[in-house]
Amino acid sequence: MRTVLNGVLVVAGGVILSILGLLLVRKLWPALALSDSNEIGDDFITVLGTAYGVLVAFVVSTVWGRFTDAERESDTEANEIFTLLHLTDLISAPNGRVFHDHLIDYTHSLLEDEWALLARGRGSMRTQDSLQRLWATFRDISSGGRETDVVLTQALQRLEGLTDSRRLRLFNSDDSVPTILWVLLLVEGVITVVFTYLLVAPNLIIQLLMTAALAATIGTSLYLIAALNHPFAGIPRVTEQNLRGVLRDWETQIETSSHRATGAP
Repeated sequence: MRTVLNGVLVVAGGVILSILGLLLVRKLWPALALSDSNEIGDDFITVLGTAYGVLVAFVVSTVWGRFTDAERESDTEANEIFTLLHLTDLISAPNGRVFHDHLIDYTHSLLEDEWALLARGRGSMRTQDSLQRLWATFRDISSGGRETDVVLTQALQRLEGLTDSRRLRLFNSDDSVPTILWVLLLVEGVITVVFTYLLVAPNLIIQLLMTAALAATIGTSLYLIAALNHPFAGIPRVTEQNLRGVLRDWETQIETSSHRATGAP
């Protein structure tokens, strides 16, 4: 339900079912038999539609908040990695080089392994192990007593920020809409569409178009919720492009520095 094709099929299926339902009701109960329900039905459908609209707006707001949180935490994690890479230049050898290599390994494991698993709401053991090695190396650095307090403080803050961002990213990768809320959205959506069958428009074609438009609106709203409910799998989704950009910029910087040091053109 998170691809464009599935979304089109869901919306189109809902529209077709709503039209078939209306035609069935008109066959069982002619328009003349339902004409007296228009006045009362208008008021009721207004209340019902408003209540359903508020529910949909609440859920969309919730899943959009989770989506933006996942995007922000991913960007924060990329920024923490880039800053830590710069800090490794200030850490004495050989620990600085070891910390740098573990950080590069963590970034590669995130791109090559964990990011694909986020679509299923899971993390990678390889990435988790890389993070543990980073912390173990930092403990060795801090116990060595060779680094200044400023460097250690900054490295600790950045490493804590990286760890927190990864944890929150994993939290936000899973479903945020509970099953009971999905049931409520679907049931109220069906009730809203079905109740319009009891209202009679002057022309059947006009009522068919109105019913189809209502079903399409509800269907696209539910598809939007389903897509945003999985920030790393839906369309739109949170991508790893910023993280790849950080790694590319750092590797370019290292290559440039090496050329300068060797005097290569």
